[in-house]
Amino acid sequence: MNSKKDQNTQKSVFKRFIIGVSKGWNTPTLPDRWLIFNNHPFVRIFRVLGGLSYLTLLGKDFINVSLTIKVIAFLIALLFFNLSFYTYILPN
Repeated sequence: MNSKKDQNTQKSVFKRFIIGVSKGWNTPTLPDRWLIFNNHPFVRIFRVLGGLSYLTLLGKDFINVSLTIKVIAFLIALLFFNLSFYTYILPN
């Protein structure tokens, strides 16, 4: 009798887990206008370049990079920070 009850409990926990994951996966975390903005190809490219700029600035090989690449990486990282700040921290 106990083994059948344990099986039902395990199925119930697993079923609740699957339902929770599917609802969490499909629930948007941002308003629709921000999702449309973030899905724009130029914004996606800019987000990748911003992340790479941060990695360039924080990496240990940053000292060996030329000054122009340092300036470009810094400007892209600064713009990326502004985009992230206004998109995620100060949403309306």
